[in-house]
Amino acid sequence: MFKFLLMKFKKVKFLFYVLLIGLTCIPSLGLAGEFSESLKEKRVLFLCTGNYYRSRLAEALFNFYSQEKKLHWKALSHAINIDALTPTQKASGVSEIVLKGLENLGIPLSFANEVPTPLTQNDLETNPIVVALSRQEHQPVLEKQFPTQKSKIQYWDIGDSKVLESTQTIPMIQTHVQKLIESLEKHKEE
Repeated sequence: MFKFLLMKFKKVKFLFYVLLIGLTCIPSLGLAGEFSESLKEKRVLFLCTGNYYRSRLAEALFNFYSQEKKLHWKALSHAINIDALTPTQKASGVSEIVLKGLENLGIPLSFANEVPTPLTQNDLETNPIVVALSRQEHQPVLEKQFPTQKSKIQYWDIGDSKVLESTQTIPMIQTHVQKLIESLEKHKEE
């Protein structure tokens, strides 16, 4: 009788794990619920106009430093207005400035998303930290498109390549990302 119950228990336990893995692998069905949420890393969402330069650089830097510090945080990046990208930019997927900047820092591009991604309401609702890279450029647009999320978004003051040279922009983004990492690291210790 004991062996029979033990076998039933193992079978139920196995089915539970299969179900749990299946649900976390199929988030589009919306069935994962609390199980998959508890398995995910916490996320930071970086925003810029086209998700081509600043936000992608911030994402790669954050993910690199987060992994280095063994934090359970992962960055994503999205475009506020993906239609602002030219066909050439859409085809290349990422700015040459980002590629060169990451190469100079010894950080692989694999720490950033492969292609520009448009922002959705769900992105703002599901990411605990949201950072737009330029208050001047992004705050008016975000407050108009997503008025219910305006208190959640933090703003940095890092202008586009048309405003600042990459020799200024890259160190500014790097400094802001490092400060954010330090803040999360301190919060982790509390």
